[in-house]
Amino acid sequence: MKHHFNNQNTYELDCIKNALRIDRNLQLIFGIIAVLFGGWLLLFVFKRFSWIFAALALVMLFSGIRLLYDVFRFWKMEQTYLIRLLFYQPQEIVWVYSIVTEKLPFGVALSKKGTMYFKLLNGDEITIKLDDKEMPLISKCLHEVLPHATFGYSKEKEQWYMANPAMLLK
Repeated sequence: MKHHFNNQNTYELDCIKNALRIDRNLQLIFGIIAVLFGGWLLLFVFKRFSWIFAALALVMLFSGIRLLYDVFRFWKMEQTYLIRLLFYQPQEIVWVYSIVTEKLPFGVALSKKGTMYFKLLNGDEITIKLDDKEMPLISKCLHEVLPHATFGYSKEKEQWYMANPAMLLK
């Protein structure tokens, strides 16, 4: 299937790719930390302590390796699941909504961040973190790219999705 992205909504696509890039980089950092700490724990601490630390070290080591494997496997943004869906299988995305979270320590507005949820026909979910200022533009673009999908959150839509994701197709 041909995608609906054109020159007018490349900014929105770049915002989505940037959000995915930030997430990928965080996973890269956590993966490296898990591998390094798991390796260190396995090599140095295991000799002095019990098998519990060895098990923890192995879990961290293998989790970090798995995370790094996924990061490098989908290094290019065009390879990520969400981008592939948007370009080649947009009909698989049935419901899109976003939530904006505002941090208010001591009543002072510090920052606003948004999370955009993509609910899929197979029951899976993809989330991306975005700047709250980008969300209206991206949502407008997604309305054009996903004319079959339902937008916005309500308890009723959640119940429909839980019963049968196809109920949210227009």
